[in-house]
Order: sequence, then structure tokens, then C-alpha cells
Amino acid sequence: MEEQKELTPVRQLFNNKEKVEILNLEELKKTNIAWADLQRSKTTPVAHYELIEQLMTILTEAGQAPVLDHIYVSNQAGGTPLRNIEEQYGGVKNILQAWLLRKVTGKIFIPRLDSTDMQVSIAFAYHDKGIDVAFGHDVRDCSNMSIFGSNILHTYGQNQNVDYQKMLDIIRDWAKDFDAMHERDLAIINKMINTEISKEDAQQFLGKLLLLANASNLNKPVIAPLNVTQVSEVSRGLIQSDYDILETEEPYSLWKFYNDMTYILKADNNDITTLLTDVSEIGNMMVSEFKLLD
Repeated sequence: MEEQKELTPVRQLFNNKEKVEILNLEELKKTNIAWADLQRSKTTPVAHYELIEQLMTILTEAGQAPVLDHIYVSNQAGGTPLRNIEEQYGGVKNILQAWLLRKVTGKIFIPRLDSTDMQVSIAFAYHDKGIDVAFGHDVRDCSNMSIFGSNILHTYGQNQNVDYQKMLDIIRDWAKDFDAMHERDLAIINKMINTEISKEDAQQFLGKLLLLANASNLNKPVIAPLNVTQVSEVSRGLIQSDYDILETEEPYSLWKFYNDMTYILKADNNDITTLLTDVSEIGNMMVSEFKLLD
């Protein structure tokens, strides 16, 4: 009797109302692509999987031996299963191949620069507005990204806005300079680790974030790292954390403050459209407010 081939399991996405699903690159490539959208888009002129492949190629050619981490996908911003495609796969509801995904994010690690606590990473976000790519350090304990200076690029908006090909050229330059970028970030991180703040310092920082968020809503020319809702979420999370910024008398490491804030932001249903930008702007605001650079 001929041996029966093992059937490949059917992968369904968001079948139980999950907010985020984890895919590998081969699975992502099987999802549906709106080619018409790509052809008319200046901010996302390639498919999500093509972005990842091109980043991996650039880093590999630069001798960085990159390792792709998990890919996270959301069904927000028009992400939807195409019912006519489901019919082609036996009518299986929410089958992987039928999904048109518009929000994808993940990290690519550079293992040769790893330390016990952190991993050097290129983070990417692909979404309805465009593409973000950032260089930073992934904290192993909580998988938070830290991003400082101008180490973030966007194909949309006003801040460091570049077209896609220019973005790739800049990343090629980054890949030649990772050691120096790594050292510059570590200098900031070590200063944050060694900077103790009081609960009053933390409260004042959150208060300024709220003022900036409201000023942005009034169309003032300010950089507001978070919106009003996000400031409320972060404040609530910090009050409920092991460091209660209302009651504690213990000193607070600025590094822990930064990581507690970014952990709260990425938790649950955070919008990946702004996550990398939020992390970067909070980090740069802390560097400025606490005068970490000479």
C-alpha cells in the first residue's frame, strides 16, 4: 500500500478574535497582496514580505549575519480575509492564504553585537500610512525596543521622511556603521541606567507629555511623543506597576522608567502604526529633559 503523505495543517488567522498573530516569513508570503494598492502607493511600493527580504539581503551583503525574529500581524486598518479566496481553499473561514494584511511588524537581530541583556536590532513596521525602519536595542527581559537620535526612518510624514529607495540606501550605510551606532546607543543607555529619578521627576515628565499631547491637538508646532489616550494608559499602568509613582519613596532608574513606559505602550492592542515612532520620541525626550548628552 502506498504510504499516505502527511497533510499540511490548515493555518487560520484571527479565528478566535485574537488581536495579533505571529507568522514566519514563509507564512507571510502566502497571504494575499493588494498589488493594485502597491502600484499606486509611494509610501508602500513593495509588499510586506518584500520589505523584509530586502532588509535581510542588505544586512547579509554587509556581512552582518542577520536573524529574523517573529513577525507580528494585526487585522486592523483594513486587514481582512477575502471570501472568494477562502472558496478556493475549500471554504475554510479565515484561512491564511485569504488574508489581506496591512499591519506587519517585527525585528531583525544582529547576533554578533548581542550582550547578556540586549540584542542589537533593526525593527520594521509596515502599515496603512507607510513603512518605518529603526535601529536600536531590544531588551531581552521584556522585548522592548530602545531607539535614540535619528535612528528611525519613515516613508511618510514630515519627520525624516524619505522615499523607499532612499530608505534602503540609508540602511546600507547603517549596516557599515553598526559598531559605532551600537556604542553611541550604549553610552546613552548606561547613562539612563545610572540616572536615578524621584517619583516627582516621573510625575513631571508625564505631566509634560500630557501638555504636549494637548498642544498637538490644538495644532501647536510641538513634538508630542504620545497622544492624550496613550499618556492616560501609561500613567494608569505605572500606578499599577511595582513602582507606584504616586506612593513610592524608592529611587527610580531612568532606564527602568523608559522600559516600563514602552512595555505598557506595546502591551495589548497598541497600534503598530505609531509604536516605533513613540518609542523613539520618548527616548529622545528623556535624553533632552534629563540632559544625558554633553
